[in-house]
Amino acid sequence: MVGTAVATFCGAASVDALRTNAEDSKKGALVEGDMFVAAIAGVLAVTVAADIAVTNERVKGPASFLTQLLDELYALTPEKIVEFGKVALVQV
Repeated sequence: MVGTAVATFCGAASVDALRTNAEDSKKGALVEGDMFVAAIAGVLAVTVAADIAVTNERVKGPASFLTQLLDELYALTPEKIVEFGKVALVQV
């Protein structure tokens, strides 16, 4: 249900931004920058938070894991991502 609400809001915000700024296509964008890198960074952040959350002794099952994951996402810092992120850059 939360996912549906978020998707509905994002879709409506995108349509509204494009409608109100139709004359300037850059103005209609909700964000600027490399969306591929942003998507990878988002997945990395959630993965790091999940890796940290699963090690907590209070996690006994899916409900307590979700609660701990939300707590870890709230407490996530760039330093934690650097420390726990398992990233390798590959030159192609």
